Amino acid sequence: MLISSRGLTDRGRVQPLNEDALLDLPEKKIWAVADGRGTQTAGSLASQSLIRSLQALHRDQDGPFSEQILKDSLDAAYDKLYQYAQSSRLDDIGADIAVLAELNDTLVFGASGSCRIYRCAGTQLQPLTLDSASHDLTATRSESGVPRESGVRWSRCAARPGDTFLLSTAGFHLQMSEAELLDVLSSKTTARTMAHQFLETCLEKGAPENLTVLVVRIEE
Repeated sequence: MLISSRGLTDRGRVQPLNEDALLDLPEKKIWAVADGRGTQTAGSLASQSLIRSLQALHRDQDGPFSEQILKDSLDAAYDKLYQYAQSSRLDDIGADIAVLAELNDTLVFGASGSCRIYRCAGTQLQPLTLDSASHDLTATRSESGVPRESGVRWSRCAARPGDTFLLSTAGFHLQMSEAELLDVLSSKTTARTMAHQFLETCLEKGAPENLTVLVVRIEE
């Protein structure tokens, strides 16, 4: 199965720092966007830590990985961030994430907070995720001290040639209507062209927030 992809991120027109992060590894068949927030550089630390946990998964894990391994990796990353937040006495740190991975001709995906995943099949645009409350890393553990789950809700879908997937952070989809998404995703252009068109459109609109877009296309 041939899959192409392109991810882009930008700090936007107003924010001084970019607290988003992305993972674009078509050769490993895993993609992710993360949306961090917090005082000073805490948001960048949070989003990059989640992305690094997925990168480390491919360096350290032998053989095919499973949905459970993805889940466990992110749960562990969130728990490490919780411990850091507590030891550093941070009262504002958090991160949301959207992940897509191809496992044995099936696509596993999950998202938390306001990170989103869409699928475009022909001229049909389908949201694969629902927005939820953003993940507060200062409240990750229960009162008993047991780590809570990452908040990522996992699901599966078939990997079909011609389908195109979009992963995005809040700063991106606040600027784009679903009609605009469909117009680009249903075109016959490359993942690279789509990603650049999305980013340029957002910046032309004066996007004030950090924004990240990642296009994944299953080639026909």
